[in-house]
Amino acid sequence: MKFDTEAEVRDFLRLCLEPRPGLTRTPARLAEIMPGPLFEALVRFAPHLRVLHDQVEEQEKAARAARRAYGAALAAWIEDEPAREDDALPPTLCEQNRLGDKAEPQYHHYRRDGAGVLRCVFCGVPEGWGDEPARGYRTPDGREWMRAAEDDERGAALYESPFVGTRFTALALEVLHGSIEDVETPTARTFVFKERSVNRTTKHIPSPTNHLLTLCRDVASRPMSAEDAARLALCGGCRKEFLDSLPLDLEAGGYPDTAYADLP
Repeated sequence: MKFDTEAEVRDFLRLCLEPRPGLTRTPARLAEIMPGPLFEALVRFAPHLRVLHDQVEEQEKAARAARRAYGAALAAWIEDEPAREDDALPPTLCEQNRLGDKAEPQYHHYRRDGAGVLRCVFCGVPEGWGDEPARGYRTPDGREWMRAAEDDERGAALYESPFVGTRFTALALEVLHGSIEDVETPTARTFVFKERSVNRTTKHIPSPTNHLLTLCRDVASRPMSAEDAARLALCGGCRKEFLDSLPLDLEAGGYPDTAYADLP
């Protein structure tokens, strides 16, 4: 079945809710099991559902990380072991995306980069950073090792490199090469002050067409350090101009046929 029109997608989703007599699914359950091609067809006509889906994914990953931290802390307490600094729940907010007079950190704001990776447009962190296995590592010889499709027998992620016949875990790569670098190391966006600002309590984004100006059309200072930018809230005018300029996170290309029989 093709999804060329909004009506076709809606009709197919109705079939998915009641695939056969006596079997029904709730919309919530359908959202959980929806195959990728069907989801891509859906958000082609309803892009706001991708935004909601991404928020759900982000919060579920944070919840999984929090449960792991809680379980580890519980195990340590049962064994009467001292609390560790890493027992704290991992941060889930973006240090570069701050808002308001108190510069409160907000959630990451993900969009796909040129390589198709979901990254925060403020801090550059990929989706799932620190939670899922890395997409790839770079060894000191300059070779990149990307995540393989299969894990080892213990479930550890394996990494492969062109023209190398053996796959390695991240630990094995580190042992063999002495050190490894995550290829997804994030780079925060460039932020500036208003050149004529006295207090400099707010950061700004330089214009992509004229870096001498801010997005809110004032004279820009030289770029500030990522550390300084992480302490400051973003100017409301720059925030609106920047977020309004971001394209919808829609992927180009066709939408393969999907049968509702493929759904679990």
